[in-house]
Amino acid sequence: VKMEGEEVTPHNILQGDSVSTLQVVWAISFHWQCEVVVANLKLPPLATSPNIESLVLAWARTVSPGVTNLTTDWSDGLVVARLVLSSMPGLVGLEAALDSDHKNKAENIVKLVSHHLSIPPLLSLPTIPDKRVTMLYMMCLAQ
Repeated sequence: VKMEGEEVTPHNILQGDSVSTLQVVWAISFHWQCEVVVANLKLPPLATSPNIESLVLAWARTVSPGVTNLTTDWSDGLVVARLVLSSMPGLVGLEAALDSDHKNKAENIVKLVSHHLSIPPLLSLPTIPDKRVTMLYMMCLAQ
């Protein structure tokens, strides 16, 4: 099986290859944890894919219809801010950060969300995030 570009085989795991073993453990645990979290999201009725990435994108599209990926579309922080504001419209400072023209807008949005919701600042915006990091951050937001 190919996972993140690496060939993971039963032989690799039985030989004690830690990278292969961690990739499989990550995939299994992330899948089951995400399934629990995604079950509680308010998704459009047609969003029934078993693919967690597709479900996170469907959730993002409820507030930002133009979102097509979990990397470049997230780098400005707007999707994160809109998702948070859709469920917590009164979050202190987030609306102002969203409306600002400040060059560190994305970073400020992540800091505000992380501070108010006690979520680790996993995203280092405006750097384009890895899609696994984006999904993990979104699972933290959804809980």
